[in-house]
Amino acid sequence: MTFGQLIREKLPFLFNIRSLFYFFWLVFFIGMAWMAYGLINNSFTQFYPWTDYFGQYVTMTFYYHDVWHTFFKTGYFELYSPNTYLGSDNIGSNSYYGLFDPFLFICYLFPRSWIPQTFALATMVKGAVGAMAMRAYLKYMGLSESTSRVGAMAFAFNGWVNYFVGFPSFVSSAFTFPLILLGIEKVIKERKPLTLIMGLFLLGIISFFFLVVACVWGVIYALWRYFWTIRKRNLKENLWVIALGIAGFALGIAMSAWTLLPSLSKTRTSELSLDISSNLLAVTQSERCKPYRLSSIRPSDTLSFLSLEADTIPGLPTPSSTRLLSCSSSSRL
Repeated sequence: MTFGQLIREKLPFLFNIRSLFYFFWLVFFIGMAWMAYGLINNSFTQFYPWTDYFGQYVTMTFYYHDVWHTFFKTGYFELYSPNTYLGSDNIGSNSYYGLFDPFLFICYLFPRSWIPQTFALATMVKGAVGAMAMRAYLKYMGLSESTSRVGAMAFAFNGWVNYFVGFPSFVSSAFTFPLILLGIEKVIKERKPLTLIMGLFLLGIISFFFLVVACVWGVIYALWRYFWTIRKRNLKENLWVIALGIAGFALGIAMSAWTLLPSLSKTRTSELSLDISSNLLAVTQSERCKPYRLSSIRPSDTLSFLSLEADTIPGLPTPSSTRLLSCSSSSRL
């Protein structure tokens, strides 16, 4: 057997233009074309005026690059990070911003100085992986291959993904949604919970923020699909579906608990959430603080909003006196 014959036998998808392999790369390069204007004008980066994107996500990835390279070289993973002020819980503080985002490992394969460029590359991969996940869900639901691929393409470039590209963890989470739906369907039809467990686990380590949302709406979707198809199963099968569904959700959440619980703890005690809560309470209780008019907002007032963004940028000092809402005499009605 020649080398060419061996390749054809072991990797037949390379010689089939309609294979999923080429569909993945089709979505990838359409994504590159979709972003072409920005990439050409910004040195192959997505550095638009999105404070969260370049001021937080990309900036923090330089630190994550160091953390993971240290881990793979020495086996040491930093649990307490000195990167922000006096330090903080690394997992609890940084999970939301992509510490365990699997797509960011693309950035870690390249030199540290390439992170702004590889971050854009990761965005294209996210779209392609999302398309593959949605295609798998639609195909499992009985749609034709061509229709499934059209739906997958629409999902990869939907408005929600485009709007939140400035929040990379939101885009990273997108591919898990059809994966969770597919997992629910597999539990109902085949009593196989693995896909559901993995979908919830991946969402949990990427963004605990959306894990709560996915669980609430996932349960609603599961109940609807369960009762819609209940007559297709006997009593024993229906009981198994309930048991496996509950177990699937529980295991998926439990497997991500090592990021979920520290993240919830840090969120509960974060200065940002406390500042927002305390200032909103002060506004409602204080007779001296009155609503702003648009005409009364001055450039200096925006510093209070920018300080909240600065709180999350490592190493950037923020005056402790700055607050979300100010009640200075110059800005009252």
